[in-house]
Amino acid sequence: MLVKRPSRSKPWIKFMKYLIAAEVVVCANCYLVWRQLNHSQDFRFYFHQKFPRILDYFYSIGELQNKNYKVRQLDEAAWTKKNLW
Repeated sequence: MLVKRPSRSKPWIKFMKYLIAAEVVVCANCYLVWRQLNHSQDFRFYFHQKFPRILDYFYSIGELQNKNYKVRQLDEAAWTKKNLW
């Protein structure tokens, strides 16, 4: 009678599972940050102070999609009015 050995899962399958899980987490976080940037002027101001290059890319993407995208000007006007600028 033959003894069945437990099958070993291939290590690359386990690696791929972790890789896919990590990618899903990163994509979800990117979406949440984009959504927050899109909806919250205070969050955009925080990014203006801490990560100005990322905020500039955010504005640039909006301006590429729509030539009448005026969020940058509206933010600057609001921040100037509140003396935050």
